[in-house]
Amino acid sequence: MNYKNALCFILIGLIVLFSGCTQKKGTNEQDNHDYQNDVTFETATETAKPRSYVKQGFFSVSEIQANEMINAVINSKDLWSEGLEDNQIYFMEFADLNFDGQIEFIVCDTLFDDKASFHANAYYLNNGQLKKANIIEDINPMNGYDNYYTAYFDKTSGQYVVIGHNYTQPDEQHYEDLVYQLLFDGQTITIEHLLNKTTYSTDKQSESDNQYTYYRFENEVASEISEKDYKEALSELEENDNWVEIIKSPVEDRNVKYDDWKSASSSDKEQLLFDALSTLSYDIYVSDSE
Repeated sequence: MNYKNALCFILIGLIVLFSGCTQKKGTNEQDNHDYQNDVTFETATETAKPRSYVKQGFFSVSEIQANEMINAVINSKDLWSEGLEDNQIYFMEFADLNFDGQIEFIVCDTLFDDKASFHANAYYLNNGQLKKANIIEDINPMNGYDNYYTAYFDKTSGQYVVIGHNYTQPDEQHYEDLVYQLLFDGQTITIEHLLNKTTYSTDKQSESDNQYTYYRFENEVASEISEKDYKEALSELEENDNWVEIIKSPVEDRNVKYDDWKSASSSDKEQLLFDALSTLSYDIYVSDSE
């Protein structure tokens, strides 16, 4: 009898012990599951959090960069003045078209007064020598580009964006304002057209009689849009709260008039170029997590 009682107690004890372990295991699994959910949620939230960018100093041309560029400009005059008479060279300036810290030399001419406000070509440094940048522009090819733009820093993408205008007059009664984005990969400038406002004017005096047509480009194909859609799209480009204006071009204080330069002495030519280079500066933005 005692033996049977003892056996019963042992069995009951095992059952209770097993039940407790199972319950504890279930609790641990649930706790672990909750923890994993918490970690996953926190990680996802952290990943989805948009980056923010802060201003961290500014770019300015170093003395080494300036000297290398000045020597290249003086030694490569035959290259950047090729095909231009002295009276066709308007002014020269310096830029960093893709904001990579490398400088480009810009020559604006008067070849296309009726088609571009500031027709220009860009030259970049390669082993101390100037090289002419290629230009890709499908809509209005003219062996150059219109050097009239504003550069912004996009705080959402962390990229610099260059938005320009090309004012043209296809004929006596039509005027166009082509809005474009300028992209530069270090050797080639690509002009991607975004918007176009066409004005038809019969007398060139009375704006009330003007007729306007608006277009949006997608893959360089224009589609007519309403005035409202045009203004909204233009505002998104030029009045975007997430875009910080960085630099404009052209600016008189940053350029060298060719008439002044060609008549200057050798040392004064170098000084004019150096003064223009010294004014080239823009703000640098970095992620606040860096």
